Amino acid sequence: MNLENQLNNILNEVIQWRHQIHSRPELAFEEYETSKFIQQKLQEWEIPYDFPLAGTGIVAKLEVNNPKRRLAFRTEMDALPIQEMSQKPYRSIYEGKMHACGHDGHLAALLGSVKIINEFYKNNLLKNSIYFIFQPAEENEGGAKRMIEEGFATRYNFDAIYAIHNWPELPQGIFGLKSGPIMASYDRFLIRFFSKGAHAAMPHQGTDIIYVVSLFIQNVYSFVSRMNPVQEKVISFTSIHAGTTYNVLPEEIEVKGTIRTFDKNQRNQILEFLKQLLESYKNLYGFNYELIFSEGYPATINSKAEVERVRKIIANKFGSDKIIDIQKPSMGSEDFSYFLENYPGVYLWLGSYNGQENQSICMLHNPEYDFNDNILKDMIQFWVELAMDIE
Repeated sequence: MNLENQLNNILNEVIQWRHQIHSRPELAFEEYETSKFIQQKLQEWEIPYDFPLAGTGIVAKLEVNNPKRRLAFRTEMDALPIQEMSQKPYRSIYEGKMHACGHDGHLAALLGSVKIINEFYKNNLLKNSIYFIFQPAEENEGGAKRMIEEGFATRYNFDAIYAIHNWPELPQGIFGLKSGPIMASYDRFLIRFFSKGAHAAMPHQGTDIIYVVSLFIQNVYSFVSRMNPVQEKVISFTSIHAGTTYNVLPEEIEVKGTIRTFDKNQRNQILEFLKQLLESYKNLYGFNYELIFSEGYPATINSKAEVERVRKIIANKFGSDKIIDIQKPSMGSEDFSYFLENYPGVYLWLGSYNGQENQSICMLHNPEYDFNDNILKDMIQFWVELAMDIE
């Protein structure tokens, strides 16, 4: 069987799937139409699958007797609550929803690989058992976490698990690899400050809580800047709400923010500092507060052995010049981390930027963003080569 011919024969169909999925985006845990589309394809190809997982999720299965390895390939299904600005013919038909992260492309590529790998399977050429995970709710809602909580790791025994994400910051067709941490943890905090209000012309009669909170935020930023400079970390205050008019110092203020780290000890150190600083400010300025900390996605940490396996496959099938070693991990987060806490595996990037050097890059989660169809072939080939690898 000639893989190049198969890739060329299926490519236009995969592009059509991608455009169809793109035009009908669905948010986290609402991927009903998307899930139905995937199931229709699996039924058409007579591939067994498990459904539902975490509401709309699917695991397709190509299982062989005495497999060399049991491998899982994961893609996402959900879109984002963003109004699409593109005027392309396959733009979103739903107001306020769009595929602004490339999940439509990831999904279409994995479906394409399912179809090709199934041909190898039917011809008794597949030596590994392959499981295709179509996961809901990657964006903020933690669909992978819910799958794990439902017993996924007990139900499925994998030797390794993999995911690939398009990456506009890398040139088209370049694979980005990194052992260890590649994406940061994602935690959220909300702080409500309660104080004594006053007339704006008479601040001494109350607590100017806006002034106090501004000092608090600056103090937090100063602390984080003095932590171990070798360890990557970010804390950002992203929302501040207080007051209703011009001449009143408010009684309450609400602050939201996020913490991104790669080390649990450092995450805990920052959280402990927030608590201690709040207590100090409370005693100094005389207010009460409520701190709500929501632990989000853990850091995405690749296993060294699987990264080297992937590196060898890419070098042999695409060329060593198609690999770049990522020096600094992304401060973004990814719920694939929950799978990597239960299985060895790799989360890798595939470059999608095809513009000129002086052209601006349209980043992920942008209302103008669109997945680059030119990388679909590479993405499908990567999945097929990984499925067929027995070394």
